[in-house]
Amino acid sequence: MKVAIYRKNGNPADVIELVEEIQEDPGPNEVIISIEATPIHLGDLYNMEGIEGFKFSLPMVPGIEGVGRIIKLGNSVKQFKVNDRVLFLSSAHVQGYTSNQQGTWRDQIRLPSDILIPCPDGDAAQFANIVNPATAYVFLYDLIKPKKNEWVIQNAANSNVGRYIIKMANRYGCKTLNIVRRKELINELKDLGGDEVLLDGDDLHERINLVTNGAKIKFALDALAGEGPARLAKCLDFGGTVYNYGLVSKKPCQMPTWLMLNRDIRLHGFFAGTQLLEKTLEGKKTLISELGKIIGQGEMPSKIAKTYPLTRIREALIHASNSGSERDGKIILLPNT
Repeated sequence: MKVAIYRKNGNPADVIELVEEIQEDPGPNEVIISIEATPIHLGDLYNMEGIEGFKFSLPMVPGIEGVGRIIKLGNSVKQFKVNDRVLFLSSAHVQGYTSNQQGTWRDQIRLPSDILIPCPDGDAAQFANIVNPATAYVFLYDLIKPKKNEWVIQNAANSNVGRYIIKMANRYGCKTLNIVRRKELINELKDLGGDEVLLDGDDLHERINLVTNGAKIKFALDALAGEGPARLAKCLDFGGTVYNYGLVSKKPCQMPTWLMLNRDIRLHGFFAGTQLLEKTLEGKKTLISELGKIIGQGEMPSKIAKTYPLTRIREALIHASNSGSERDGKIILLPNT
């Protein structure tokens, strides 16, 4: 089988290797899955670059999730059959989900059958990216739990997580203030269901106050780090919280002391994996199954920039390392094409 692996940190396209490995037979309660699609997340790139807080023991096969079809069953597996399509989460650096952790940038993977979730028919590239809608779900439903019609602010609103926040907020019943850095995204995100879409800028807090009629906003979601949290914090009411979940700027989060002291603003890290680990295995499977059904119905499409076969992994990584209009969506690997 083909496996993408890196043995040292550096520029992702430079350190990745495509190697051949022998796939072991499944254990009694395991299956072998032929992977149809698996995404390249920014976190994967940070791991490969060795950014502080994202550096892990090497060598490592990247990738945390995917969709595929079962091609071989362990002799004790009863709930699935060969050719069943399944969703799965698996990563060498996320502890506590399964005892057999493997990165997903490979054409086959061996996993315990009890973590697998049946997957509907449909575009494999859409189902590959289940972590992003799960992030949006746990942020709204499990973490902040806003009131109906309450405003929530987010930057990087054109990211896949940002788009899922918009769609999930529509289902939940709260309103979104969506901050972007490119004018051409405004109508696109409004058409997606964003209540307000604004260009980032120094006067952001004044414009938000205007469009919300002075609403007291308590929650903000930041993907940028750097100056991003401070800009969002200025838009919040006394006691508000900025949740940071990303590192797009590759700079440490900044928060002015006066905002924390005078307005009791808090900056809090948000990692969806932590929220998922707090759920039971059945709770995780139920959530992912429900999200799979929603995606299968076409209600929450991911924006896919391009798909690549695993044999073009370096080209895929170069594309994924771009930002803005040069990437404009998720990069998906199709390992068996």
